[in-house]
Amino acid sequence: MDIKGILEKSIDWRYCQCENPEVQAMRLVSGVSDGLEGVLVEQYGSFVLATIYNLDLIQYQHEILKALDELLPTKAILIKARERANSNDYQYLNNDRYDRDAIHSCSEGVSKFEIHTDPRHDYGLYLDTKSARDFVHDRAAGKNILNLFSYTCAFGVSAMTGGASFVTNIDPCKEYLEWGRRNAELNSVVFKRYPDTTQGYLSRHLRRLEKGTDSPYDLTIVDPPAFLVGRGSKRLARNMWPEWMDYLNRAGCPEFIIVINDKSFGREHDLEKFFRNGLGDSIKVNAVEQSFDVVGQQVSYAEDKCYFNPMIFHICR
Repeated sequence: MDIKGILEKSIDWRYCQCENPEVQAMRLVSGVSDGLEGVLVEQYGSFVLATIYNLDLIQYQHEILKALDELLPTKAILIKARERANSNDYQYLNNDRYDRDAIHSCSEGVSKFEIHTDPRHDYGLYLDTKSARDFVHDRAAGKNILNLFSYTCAFGVSAMTGGASFVTNIDPCKEYLEWGRRNAELNSVVFKRYPDTTQGYLSRHLRRLEKGTDSPYDLTIVDPPAFLVGRGSKRLARNMWPEWMDYLNRAGCPEFIIVINDKSFGREHDLEKFFRNGLGDSIKVNAVEQSFDVVGQQVSYAEDKCYFNPMIFHICR
């Protein structure tokens, strides 16, 4: 297998598609679509992460690192290889420029983000939802937006740089919300950040609406982690969806961006029917297409058996 040739072709193709590619956040290799099933290479400005989900390709991890180091000679590079099928245990490999405690920055369009290289934080930006952030940025002008499961507030940043009137970010982790504050500073914007669960915040929001002390949001972003707690049918996110949908329906918001990160949940449900059951039969449901770097080089995108790209929906009523 010509590992370096495959990587070089894929990276060159991406770099030709955008301006200032060196500082951009983008996926450089997207699995089977670029000829390496189960391998993702993602660039966050000066930091590059290569994740190997395909157990058959773990044997090439040193070759992948060497090739990336030669093709991207200024980047700090980390290889993350899954140890067993359906496992969250990984082994790591890095080049000499990688520093676990380093803090990088990158651009995504006009927005800027702080990136950490310690794997326990997941780096601060999920590139497979780039198209959703672009979509929000383009529709945000003048809107009051609620960003649920906000993590480091990347959707909030994209909304504010797109001209949103205000954004409220909700996440139970204060550390991530503080990270979100620094992201806001990078972009010279201001937004609200509340450490709370989605159901806790929405229940209080509904009570304020009933009292007339709050107003419905113009756009709500729902991007829950795939797993949260548990596995299979016991995943908390899967069990909480009906409650979340009930809250969202009663809150009176006319527009939503909903991200489905749970592969099994997405395949087991007729999602349009699921959304209509929760939000009403009159809603309009449209899929948001993935960005070019996530889709990859193949015109007819083949699904990678080792990795699931999230399903993104724009819903209006």
